Amino acid sequence: MPSIGRLAAAFVAVVAVACGHVALATEASAQSLESSPPIYRFYGGAGVNGVHHTGYVPDTAFSSEIYRAGAKAFAGYRVNDWVSFETAYHYLGEGRFDEGLAVESRERSQSVSGTVLVFSPAVFERVLPTRAFLRGGFGYKAIRHVSAVAAFDEGVVSWVVGTGFEFELTSRLFARLEYEFVSRGIGGTRHAINVMHTPLSVSVGVRF
Repeated sequence: MPSIGRLAAAFVAVVAVACGHVALATEASAQSLESSPPIYRFYGGAGVNGVHHTGYVPDTAFSSEIYRAGAKAFAGYRVNDWVSFETAYHYLGEGRFDEGLAVESRERSQSVSGTVLVFSPAVFERVLPTRAFLRGGFGYKAIRHVSAVAAFDEGVVSWVVGTGFEFELTSRLFARLEYEFVSRGIGGTRHAINVMHTPLSVSVGVRF
């Protein structure tokens, strides 16, 4: 039978080999973490857009269909490569429309929204990593309607959906091309024109 001394020596040798493997694995893991790019969860950005306004005045035959310039600012949290939560402010522009009066009426709108974005896998990774995405959620829209005889300020809840492309410029900088749909007020309006907005935007953002 092997002596106690030999068993002890064998045990020490096994422990030493195991510790060596653990040390090597720990070192490799640390090097891997050091070489991995940092993950930036929060982000923000801004952009400009062209907005198509289409709406109707309650209980009348008057309507509006115009194109105007607008702007957008947004901030969000990136859960992973596939999902982000985002809040955005849209200045949807101001336009004029006819209500059969001597002076044209005006409509100016802006909105704040909360949406979820779902991204596709990236393509063109060696040239310009690009992801398609879909957006969905709700927004609160403030509408100001000024006519020759009265002015109305109303707030409505709207659907917000959209689709677009996000381009990875660097590990922190990105650009987007996006088409969004901010619906007419759910449930309508009382007096102000109930208007739908569809912004087509170009924006840039930074992750931090």
